[in-house]
Amino acid sequence: MIKVLIADDSSLLRSFLRQVFANDSRFCVVAEAVDGQKAVDACKKFSPDLVIMDINMPVMDGIKATKLIKSEINSPPVVIFSTENASAAGYDAIGAGAIEVIKKPEYRDMDETFFKRFCDKLAALGKKRTKSVEINAVSDKPRSKNYKILLIGASTGGPTAVQRVLTDLGSPFPIPILLTQHIDKTFDKNFAKWLTETTGQNVILAEEGVIPKAGTVYLAPAGKHLVMSSSGALHLSESERVHFLRPAVDPMFLSVAKVYANAVFAVLLTGMGSDGAEGCVDIKNRGGYTVAEAASTCVVFGMPKAAIMAGGASAILPLGEIGSFVKTYC
Repeated sequence: MIKVLIADDSSLLRSFLRQVFANDSRFCVVAEAVDGQKAVDACKKFSPDLVIMDINMPVMDGIKATKLIKSEINSPPVVIFSTENASAAGYDAIGAGAIEVIKKPEYRDMDETFFKRFCDKLAALGKKRTKSVEINAVSDKPRSKNYKILLIGASTGGPTAVQRVLTDLGSPFPIPILLTQHIDKTFDKNFAKWLTETTGQNVILAEEGVIPKAGTVYLAPAGKHLVMSSSGALHLSESERVHFLRPAVDPMFLSVAKVYANAVFAVLLTGMGSDGAEGCVDIKNRGGYTVAEAASTCVVFGMPKAAIMAGGASAILPLGEIGSFVKTYC
């Protein structure tokens, strides 16, 4: 059972979360806190497996509280529960050590699907991890400097992983980068801004009809698949959700592979489910190259594992090695 600490100064929000967790046998709420200082104190007293943290609270805000919690040995993962207006501060909290930013839901969004995905994500983040065996592999080395486009896909736990890879790539990067990160509505602009400010890359929201250029990272907007037309132009699609997601990684991987074939280099990072696995297989089959993040550094190993099991990973590498590896061959 996952022990949860809820830190929010809103009694209504705490009550809502308490009821959500009461209806799911995977969770047990062990403590609640009305400000950041009490959250820090409760972590020391109750040793939760997961902390749900608001940002704007009295006495001490969620960013400072997160930093103090993460300074402790064996600290629990912190998930920031944020409003649209506070999403920029949410990414500041990631910089302080939070693992994920989740949008506080609106009433109209609260259906059975929402509650299932919400709880599944938190269960994946709060699950106790046994020390994984380091399994790294490079089946065949890439063809040096023959790649024309880099694709990156990520989901749960992805913001910090994406940040690390983009930082390690260096700037300006010599080929265009397309990025799909599963992201809540209205958070995409602040995510792009945060990545630009912290990685040295020029990260922008992708726009319809643009031909990707070197030195720019094109981020899939929330609610739209980022795909490529046969002409090589970007297209923002509102077609059906894939793996219950929009944007999803597979539509981007599959569409770009059709255009660039063996000139595609793709990276699949941490995330729940199997999104990106089919695309990795297709890219590899067309002669492109794929890297899956190793279990040892994944927040959630679902997506990379699915790609590996399907035979879609040319290489399996820990997060800290991916950027320099890509940089060597692109």
